[in-house]
Amino acid sequence: MDDRFDTEQEAAATLEANGPVLLIGPAGTGKTMIAMARASWILKTWPWKRKKLLFLTHSRDGEKLAEAWFEEMLPDEQLDLVEVRTHQNFFFWAWVRGRKITGVDYRERGHFAFGNRDHVMPGKRFLSVDVDPFFAESFEQTPRIGGLDEDQARQEYADVVLEWDVRTPEDYLACPRPALFPALSDADKTELWERLFAPANELIHKAHRRRARASAAALNVLTQACRSPEKNPDKDFLQREYGAVIVDDCQNLSPAEMRFLAALTGNTWEKPKGNLFLAGDPNQCLYPAMGQLRACGINVEGRTFTLHHNYRTTGVIQTFAESLLPDLRSDAVPRRPGGAPVRVQTFQDVNAMALVIAKTIKEWSRRDDYTLFAYALIVRDELDDALSAALGNCNLPYARWYSSKPEFVEVVPTSTHRWGEGIAGRFFEGVVIVLDGWLDPCDVCDGTAAEARRARARFALKLLYTAIMRAASRVLIVSSDGTTIEKLKEEAQ
Repeated sequence: MDDRFDTEQEAAATLEANGPVLLIGPAGTGKTMIAMARASWILKTWPWKRKKLLFLTHSRDGEKLAEAWFEEMLPDEQLDLVEVRTHQNFFFWAWVRGRKITGVDYRERGHFAFGNRDHVMPGKRFLSVDVDPFFAESFEQTPRIGGLDEDQARQEYADVVLEWDVRTPEDYLACPRPALFPALSDADKTELWERLFAPANELIHKAHRRRARASAAALNVLTQACRSPEKNPDKDFLQREYGAVIVDDCQNLSPAEMRFLAALTGNTWEKPKGNLFLAGDPNQCLYPAMGQLRACGINVEGRTFTLHHNYRTTGVIQTFAESLLPDLRSDAVPRRPGGAPVRVQTFQDVNAMALVIAKTIKEWSRRDDYTLFAYALIVRDELDDALSAALGNCNLPYARWYSSKPEFVEVVPTSTHRWGEGIAGRFFEGVVIVLDGWLDPCDVCDGTAAEARRARARFALKLLYTAIMRAASRVLIVSSDGTTIEKLKEEAQ
């Protein structure tokens, strides 16, 4: 095993297992490196002839890192057995896969984005082309059904019914729903099921196999195909391709994606198999997937491995990040000594804030002992015109490379650092976090329900935790619109 690993990390990478393994630990504990080492270790005794090892990672940066690792660590004959993809790329390919089976032309329509993120993306409530007209027609005669308007009903169908593959009214009544969603009585749910969801399910399951549809519905179809005792083209094709699957940043997977990976690897709760390895940090799980492994058919009982040493983030930063919410505590011991305290400042004026940001980054940049990717300015959503102009007036160069709620827009202060897919897979020596707009991060509720306000604030604090843990030794948190960490904590109570 690589001498860069400590005893604990080496044990996780070489664990003999007769079922799925779950590796958990906060940022900086080496989960990604262990996942790659696990792949190398498995390939030394590869038992699945003519099949590949599928390595899934969250971002393009993670994909590049894994590809470079395998090129360096594996001999050519083993390198041919590894396929590295991002989560989104793989799940999209699994559905489309170049029309290799049906030969039917695939035409993307509307929104086709894998990942359990739709309920925080206003304006992207697209459904399958098979059911979209049905929802529109159903609401032409009435503004509400079961207490929900059309957009709320589409949200309920996509993120509850499809995400959990609900097919009976009894299961729908019992299915847990996010606190962000409007409250529904059993009578409301029954009306929704009878008038909307049951007919929509029929339309989806009668639809042509290769027509565009909501991502959860597509994965539900593939999961059903892989679980079927009968032969079918999807099952034969997918299970013939892969012998084992390793997933980095598994906390970013939705329930539909988890269920599909379980079916792809032939895993059930009653009959676990040792061909699935999951690595992630539940503290960075913004969506309720990590705690639902049992419901997705993934049995990790007795095979959950926790890491206890943080080699990247200083103890000062880790302690501050974990203080945001009570359930963010970890027992990981920081191994980097020292570190500057986390600075938190508020301003009445965006120009004054920009001056401090520029001064701070320029002070940081005079240091030459950093080992990561320099510095980043993180804002909640798009960099607004006022802040852009203020930063420009400070002669602080920046570039915006990615924008998609609820991800971060990343503003890198030097042109030598260009990133293409958000911030979740990147680490920096220092970060500046602009809290403006974080008090209402989900932007889909009217804010009248106390539980909805609490859920939004918790979402913002977990997002903030993830952003803080991107930094190795320096963090500055600023705001100019009155949003403060104290206010977020009050809302989360």
